[in-house]
Amino acid sequence: MERARRNERSLPLEIANVLDGNDVTHNAALLLGFPEHQVRIEGGGHASQNDVWALLQLRDGAASMSVEAKSGEPFDKLVADWLRVRSDGSNKPQRLDSLRRTLGIVEENVDGIRYQLLHRTASPLLEAKRFRASIAIMIVQSFGVRRMRTATRISKTSAK
Repeated sequence: MERARRNERSLPLEIANVLDGNDVTHNAALLLGFPEHQVRIEGGGHASQNDVWALLQLRDGAASMSVEAKSGEPFDKLVADWLRVRSDGSNKPQRLDSLRRTLGIVEENVDGIRYQLLHRTASPLLEAKRFRASIAIMIVQSFGVRRMRTATRISKTSAK
């Protein structure tokens, strides 16, 4: 497997290019990063296992970033389908409530959203609070046959 090209900030070039497109994350540098990083989600169940989680140095503080790499695979089941399949005593409703609170989507209907996308997006927010970072970033890195596409959303957190 070919090694990812990296820039002087120790980030893969594709990730650095996405971060450089935002004034807040422009010139972000890697402080530390962990592959297969697990983040515990309130409400029970398995931890959310991020392909990569990183703490970044920004011009004005730090950012928590998770990267979910996809190669022709979906983001698990829709929330409605995920909720339907559960055993007695399942904590799925409590876990979903926790995810909704973390993501600030308490009132919206999330049945049509992919469950994995919800908990992977909550992960950098939870880690931002843990590491007192003011910014949370979730990047989906999609590896296709012809080229890689990267999407991102950058959110401010209250990491106090």
